[in-house]
Amino acid sequence: MSQNNWEVHKMLDVYIDDYFMKRTLHASANAFQAEAKVSSDPVAIDASGGFLFEWCLVFWDILIARSQERMKSTQMLLHHTYSQAAFFVSFMTSLPTTLYLFHTQLIKVQEHQQQKQQQ
Repeated sequence: MSQNNWEVHKMLDVYIDDYFMKRTLHASANAFQAEAKVSSDPVAIDASGGFLFEWCLVFWDILIARSQERMKSTQMLLHHTYSQAAFFVSFMTSLPTTLYLFHTQLIKVQEHQQQKQQQ
């Protein structure tokens, strides 16, 4: 493990310990301190609920916001797809009537042309 990774792990251990202490989980904090050999140095960011808790709140807000964005875009896509499907069904349902009217008009035009030719 590189020196930087070691320092990051040690910092994380300090913040985990800080979280345990601020949640008054003293038995867990003591066991963690002993096992992880947590430094007794004070935390650099001393948040009231603990830095990890505060970070988790921010992370959770971001995660929820992204999930809502995805859900909103999925809903828009579904609405768009449904609208296209509804249009297609409407079009296909009216197609026989439209073709019949077109065919009827075509026959009338042909009859009118034949009458003109006969005159």
